[in-house]
Amino acid sequence: GLQFHGGESPASIRAFRERTPGTFTIKALWPQARTAAEFAREVERYAPSVDYLLFDAGRTGGGNGVTLPYERLEALRDFGSETPPFFVAGGVGLGNAKAIVAACAPYAVDMNSALEDSSRGPREKNVEKIALAVESLRNF
Repeated sequence: GLQFHGGESPASIRAFRERTPGTFTIKALWPQARTAAEFAREVERYAPSVDYLLFDAGRTGGGNGVTLPYERLEALRDFGSETPPFFVAGGVGLGNAKAIVAACAPYAVDMNSALEDSSRGPREKNVEKIALAVESLRNF
């Protein structure tokens, strides 16, 4: 699959999909960079062109440790069945993953940096944290 993080248009993503059958696509969007109405329009604009959406915290990029505000997450439920499955990223950790899942029912959560152990080195995952996260969400 391919994750789009830039200013690519829905048409360019559709063209990519036509040239690469069987390759799934993910479009990253940043709810905090827009008003709620603008964000809803952006979701509607990209939804027909991708397999998945990824909603990240902050205004661009990722890995900034910013948590996506809950008020924006709750609004995601209103986009309806026309919206592709979506991932939620940005500040998702063991302490808030259940609340995020309850707020917006995402397809998946990205807990990348929340599961790292800085004492082991940069970007090293902590197996115990991963096991806790999986168990916590599995029984939710």
